[in-house]
Amino acid sequence: MYSQIGIIRVVTTSDDHVLYAHEKIIKSFLPSLNMVTQSIPDQLHGIYDSASEEVAIPKIIKLALEMELAGMDGIIISCCTDPALDLVREKVKIPVVGAGQAACLMAKAISTKVGVTSLTDQIPENLKNQLGNCLVAYQKVQGISNTLDLLNKSGKESVIQSANFLISQGAQCILLGCTGMATIGIANFIEQDLNIPVVDPIVASGSLINYLVNRNKWQVRA
Repeated sequence: MYSQIGIIRVVTTSDDHVLYAHEKIIKSFLPSLNMVTQSIPDQLHGIYDSASEEVAIPKIIKLALEMELAGMDGIIISCCTDPALDLVREKVKIPVVGAGQAACLMAKAISTKVGVTSLTDQIPENLKNQLGNCLVAYQKVQGISNTLDLLNKSGKESVIQSANFLISQGAQCILLGCTGMATIGIANFIEQDLNIPVVDPIVASGSLINYLVNRNKWQVRA
């Protein structure tokens, strides 16, 4: 029996290539998962600061409740800041995975020297806290202000430049701290060009939700 997984996208888009990019990534290595992707409304630039996250939280909770009611076996909040993650877990009885938490768990399984790149001036607090002593460096992707900017021609080049900097600071594993980086498929390029393991937050999210659903672990505990 195939599991039904809901994916909550925090960027509003009418571009099907962008909207379904994350479920396509997960289906490529977990074909036994059936996925339903929905985006929250009126977030054309996604979540890129505290104000945009605050506005998004009630929308995420509402959509998660609707997904549970629709029969989903698990939910992925497809954003590395893990917006509303704890709040959603309090309200639903199915497993809920945040892309940030999943990525941190996978990165720490790979190395104790993790470098993070994302779109904010400072590393998102949830990533900093979960990586702890495994975090060796952080680098904001230059010239990028929100997830849609990653779709431009220079997006991949900017992420690769950030990864290069993190390696120079001692990183032995790169964590992509924005799910938009998964949308542009940058992980494989970095691994090939720079010969370093890269954690794609969507791959990590799919792996974790698959485990939790199949093991009947109804909540992720801290």
